[in-house]
Amino acid sequence: MSQKINSRLWDVLIVSFAIGLAIIGMDQWLHYGFFASYWIFMFAIGLLGYYLLRKKNRDS
Repeated sequence: MSQKINSRLWDVLIVSFAIGLAIIGMDQWLHYGFFASYWIFMFAIGLLGYYLLRKKNRDS
């Protein structure tokens, strides 16, 4: 039971951090251009990919 709650907590934290990075990336995009904020978007996409991988492995 505790392991399941801990796993969901990590999932929520990963998705929340990815959304936060996407918002920060959009703000940086408006101020400095896309190429200056590209790495922020890549971290956000990487975290979302990591979340999907965790979800797929948990369901299997």
